[in-house]
Amino acid sequence: MAVYKLHIEEYDEIDYQLIAIHTSLEDYRLAYYINQNLPIVLKKSNCNIQISNKDGETQFTRFNFEDEKANISWNLVQNQNEIPVHHQG
Repeated sequence: MAVYKLHIEEYDEIDYQLIAIHTSLEDYRLAYYINQNLPIVLKKSNCNIQISNKDGETQFTRFNFEDEKANISWNLVQNQNEIPVHHQG
């Protein structure tokens, strides 16, 4: 299997802050721990990030929280996923 990582250059929004978290936790467990320690409620989004390249297709899960009072959108995005390689032959 090929591994694909999202890179900061792939995001074209100008007004955002990025916090990187390096962990071996599954994304849903990290979202749970963030919810326990910050005043936000991250929920799994139905809108995953789809990636296609020469090796195949994959998607990255996303958890989000909309803080309407502060007009802030929180997003937790899985940034590494395997692309199943299809062998021809």
